Amino acid sequence: MEDAHHLLPTLCDVRDRVVNIELKLDELRTRPRFEGHPDQRYGHITYSQHGEDLLFACMFDLLKITKPTFLDIGAHHPLNCNNTALLYSRGSRGVNVDANPDVMPEFHRLRSEDLNLNLAIGPSAGTMLLYRIDALSGRNTLSRFAAEEFIRNHPNFKITDTLEVEVMTLERLVDDHCDGVFPDLLSIDAEGLDYTILESTNFQTDLPRVLCIECTSSAGHVGQDIIDLARSKTFVPYVRMGENMIFLSPQAADRISSLSSP
Repeated sequence: MEDAHHLLPTLCDVRDRVVNIELKLDELRTRPRFEGHPDQRYGHITYSQHGEDLLFACMFDLLKITKPTFLDIGAHHPLNCNNTALLYSRGSRGVNVDANPDVMPEFHRLRSEDLNLNLAIGPSAGTMLLYRIDALSGRNTLSRFAAEEFIRNHPNFKITDTLEVEVMTLERLVDDHCDGVFPDLLSIDAEGLDYTILESTNFQTDLPRVLCIECTSSAGHVGQDIIDLARSKTFVPYVRMGENMIFLSPQAADRISSLSSP
């Protein structure tokens, strides 16, 4: 009987905790959901890692392009840390490319009106090894150096497996799947092959209006070489957002600059 009396404070404490949890759940159920403010012109949701997609929405609005087309190289996931999901939700359609076959079912399910391609982009056609940190990691890469550098900086990770994947050049992909014309937005996040892809692509007859490309190493250093390379291909640097650098075509830069002039 004495043991039962010793249990009473504990039981009362458990009861109080359960009641408190129920009250909080009731509050969550009745609390109004935040749907954003009508004056938030581009909404209150971002899917990009650093909010790049809200900037894209603004830039294309300034350029009077209501439903910009896009080509997303290294798309990774249809929603998470994705540069084009917001545009898709606003009516845009485009092409998503990723070398990892395990991410494609979600693209087909959640981005069914896009063209979703399971292949890699590189300087020449053929096959390459995809070094995978895990089945769904955004750090999976065709660059063994990039994979090993990431592991050196994050020793709790490792290369779990490799897959042989098809490789196509960016120009061939545009010819075959974009009617030979670069979409309005080109986003490149190739985990170590970004410079090589940009270097091997001929933009002389056609430029995307907006280019977003990863330009920092896994240690966080800005890749000035990528910035210089983009400049040499006539892209105009616009802004850095996290690991990504955003460039404009000369025509888009002139248009946006003229709108901001007094």
